[in-house]
Amino acid sequence: MTRHQAERTLAVVALAAIAGLVPGLLALPRESAGFPLAILAVMGAMAIVLLLRGLREAGDGSPFFLSAPRFVLAAAIVLAYTALLPRLGFFTASALLGLGFPPLFGYRNWRMIVPTVAIFLVLIWLVFVRLFQRPLPAEFFLG
Repeated sequence: MTRHQAERTLAVVALAAIAGLVPGLLALPRESAGFPLAILAVMGAMAIVLLLRGLREAGDGSPFFLSAPRFVLAAAIVLAYTALLPRLGFFTASALLGLGFPPLFGYRNWRMIVPTVAIFLVLIWLVFVRLFQRPLPAEFFLG
């Protein structure tokens, strides 16, 4: 599969997923559905742009996977993160992912990795826990 084909496929899959999620969100109270619907609207707009670009351009034939083993490793790490999330808690699992993922793929600038992960986690905490008052999976050492 070429990168061009993968982009078009991603756009179509994203639009189908959005179409499948919207009816369930519309059944929720307006206050609860507003933010997720806004996110889906932005994602839908981006998917449409990606699809239109893919239909307009011929593509350069570059392969989608530059390294299939790295893709498999990345997918396995994301699946492990998803499985560990309820057990470790959101912030612990995300910190492990954020600190462990980049070095596996050759990025070892710790002066960039550590502050980026810390800022990301603080922003998630501020937005979801403080602002929206939405609980995230509890930390294993607090529960």
